[in-house]
Amino acid sequence: MKRLITWAAVALAVVAVGVAVYWAYWLWPAPQPGGLEQAPQIEVGYAPVAIEVEAVGRVRSEQALSLSFGAAGVVAEVLVKENATVQSGEALLRLDTSEAELTLERARAALAVAEAESALVQRGATDADLAAAEAALMSAKATYEEVAAGPSSAAFASALASLRSAETSYAELLKGPGEDELKVLEASLARARVALDAAQGDYDRFAWREGFDASPQAAALQMATIDYEQALAQYNLASEGASPERLDAAKARIAEAEARVDALQSGMDARVMSAAAQVARTEAEMAALRENPTEEALAIAAARVGLATAGVVEAERQLALCELVAPVRGRVVGLSANRGMVASPGALAAVLLPEEPLRVDLLINEEDIGRVSVGNSARVMADIGDEMLARGEITAIGLVPRMVHGTSNYPVQVSLSSQAEGVMPGMAVRVVIEAGELGNAVRLDRQALLWRTGGWHALRVESGKARPVAVEVGPAIGGDVTVLSGVSDGDVILANPGEQGMRALLGLRGGVAEGGAQ
Repeated sequence: MKRLITWAAVALAVVAVGVAVYWAYWLWPAPQPGGLEQAPQIEVGYAPVAIEVEAVGRVRSEQALSLSFGAAGVVAEVLVKENATVQSGEALLRLDTSEAELTLERARAALAVAEAESALVQRGATDADLAAAEAALMSAKATYEEVAAGPSSAAFASALASLRSAETSYAELLKGPGEDELKVLEASLARARVALDAAQGDYDRFAWREGFDASPQAAALQMATIDYEQALAQYNLASEGASPERLDAAKARIAEAEARVDALQSGMDARVMSAAAQVARTEAEMAALRENPTEEALAIAAARVGLATAGVVEAERQLALCELVAPVRGRVVGLSANRGMVASPGALAAVLLPEEPLRVDLLINEEDIGRVSVGNSARVMADIGDEMLARGEITAIGLVPRMVHGTSNYPVQVSLSSQAEGVMPGMAVRVVIEAGELGNAVRLDRQALLWRTGGWHALRVESGKARPVAVEVGPAIGGDVTVLSGVSDGDVILANPGEQGMRALLGLRGGVAEGGAQ
């Protein structure tokens, strides 16, 4: 019986506490310093909310460009000075173009010939063309008849003379050089050595000069070296006697001469076959002229024109490579090439600092990176304060995140389209990215919401009381949060219900809202 009474007393106590909590939770006016009417309040109003993502970054400038020629040659003109401002496409340096211009003229001439031949093929044969082809055919037939009649005495004598000469050369190789011949070769070698030493001395006196490799002394040294090496080779060849290779070559010349004599004697001279082939070619050309141009002939003519055109394009490209131009507007901060200097493809010739707009490099955390995209506009603000320094847009978003304090952050680049004076590379700035529009929502300070088990709540003021209302929270924007639903237009809520006394009275747990819905 006593146990039953004890349980009944416990049950009544629980009910009483529940009633008290309910009364305090829903009916008791929330105490505010000076009264609820004096607490900061907000009237709810839904409207389109701009989505903004804020991050801190640093102003950067473009890197300097290293420029080089695309062709080799001697620098003929230096058209700018260091620290000069140049426009995009402006010439900075120019190589000697004489050889490239000659190549271009030849290519254009070849194109003109190909086009003329193509026009002839398309036009067909004229009476003059047929007459010329007839004359060529008659000449070919006459040559064939003359060759087919057999070798002349003069041709046979020439073949015998070639054979005797080959045999004599072979005999002299076997015999080897005489003493007088060796002395002459020694004297030639000595003269070449003296000339080489003199040229080397002239070159060494001025070799320290920049670009001296293209001087007359360098050319003279090169020629003297070639002459000496040739004289040395001749002397060594004579003093060593005939090598097996030379003897084999001499025997081959004898065999060739004997074969020609045999061919003349037997009437099987290769000239007979060549003359017959020439007759066949001229007859085919005559037949082709008498017919309309075939598709094959037209295609060949067009291919020749195309090949010649490609030659002109390539020659023009090579000529253009002789000129170094600025790819963008900027300032020339260095020149490595001087007039008369030999330039090589890829070798540094000039350094250009572009005058491109500045950019801001920043990192955006993994929660916000999905809200931004290339092309979003951005406001660049002072690191401290609300002064807008420039406007720009996102031009690049990195794919590989960087870990900062345990959070993934993605690199983003904002190029400035307009800027105020005083914006300098290296400055720390605050960037507000305009990432679109959320639609109808309420933008509130973070302090306006409280977390209670189950979600976020606002304190709506009704009949002098502050009652908790569950709200749906959208994305955080800067230091604010967005409310998508739960309150209505015209509702009044407390702007800062964060006093400890109110939270304790209403039974709420936790603190101030930290951002999006949880």
